[in-house]
Amino acid sequence: MIISYENHDAINDFNSGLMIMATSNHTVLLELINGFRERNNLIRIFDDKYEELYLKKYVDFYGDLINFSGLSSKNITAIINKIIAGLGNDDINNLQHHNIEIRKAIQSHLFMIDVPLTVDFDVSILEIFKNAKIHLEDDIIDDPYDIINLLIRLNIEIDDKSMIVVSNLANYLDDNQLADIHSLCIESGLSILDIEYENLSINRSSTCRYYFIDNDFVDWQY
Repeated sequence: MIISYENHDAINDFNSGLMIMATSNHTVLLELINGFRERNNLIRIFDDKYEELYLKKYVDFYGDLINFSGLSSKNITAIINKIIAGLGNDDINNLQHHNIEIRKAIQSHLFMIDVPLTVDFDVSILEIFKNAKIHLEDDIIDDPYDIINLLIRLNIEIDDKSMIVVSNLANYLDDNQLADIHSLCIESGLSILDIEYENLSINRSSTCRYYFIDNDFVDWQY
């Protein structure tokens, strides 16, 4: 993958691993975050043949993981689709049977209302899973290191090669933890981009790939 930030050096061959994209320039910081959130047109991504890719499809932006509130609808849909793909006929019939019984019970209570109400019994397996409101256990989403590990495992599980974009990760993790995340991404063929506001003197270039834009808009890559 190639990452292009308008008027700056491109980041080439970013196909796996962890990269810290840091700056000491507040304007750059806002442009990067808003760019990956598709709030401006300054960030573009390309494949290795220079074909442009859609940010929404190939980038999962999570921002600061201390504010992580759970999986996205895209994540949940991918998980459900994988589970459904592994169901046998008996599993499907069992789920549909119990779903019908629940709807019959609901229908019986609707008769108490003097209005012609009815329940839809023709519900797909996908809808049954969506109605279950699948989500993470609450105690999983407190620690940024645990969260980033979870997001990596999730992408491996659903075979999603989208680039994970976060911010301030290096502020929460020590060098050993960053090295672990970098190694795990390399092994699994996944990529994580961490956007940081920091000074060049405290860079983590020995831990992973490091890209820095200083206060004068000058680019440094390590």
